[in-house]
Amino acid sequence: MFLEIFVNRLLFVATALLISCSAIVTADVDKGNECSDNKDYECAYREYISAADNGNYRAQYNLGRMFSMGLGVKKNDAEAFNWYRKAAEQGNPTAQSKIGWMLANGLGVEKNDAKAFEWFMKAAEQGDAIAEANLGSKYSNGLGVEKNEAEAFKWYQRA
Repeated sequence: MFLEIFVNRLLFVATALLISCSAIVTADVDKGNECSDNKDYECAYREYISAADNGNYRAQYNLGRMFSMGLGVKKNDAEAFNWYRKAAEQGNPTAQSKIGWMLANGLGVEKNDAKAFEWFMKAAEQGDAIAEANLGSKYSNGLGVEKNEAEAFKWYQRA
């Protein structure tokens, strides 16, 4: 009986700690967004890196954006790709679309139309309109996939 009570209390404390850490990571992203809105990119970077290192896909995406656009950091497409990829691997459709775009254009990574198509498809299946339009283009031009005007039309229409 004592062991069962101890284990239950331990589980309660562990759950409370996890919830607390999640709230702190979200607060980091929110503070980073506030800093970014005020064009204080040094502050934004500090907040995002903390949350991104803890696995927050929103912070990872925002770091990708900072490196992609050179906001408060030296523009670095390879670094942008790495951060976008981390967010994309967690299922973030906007990051997946960015990865597709970077692969399609050889930004920070070797150009690869087939892989670009795969990432666009992942994002499009979640309703990302930019990815849907890019799929239309891929099908229309036969880049990374066999040319198919009917599929191109379908994806353009969805976009």
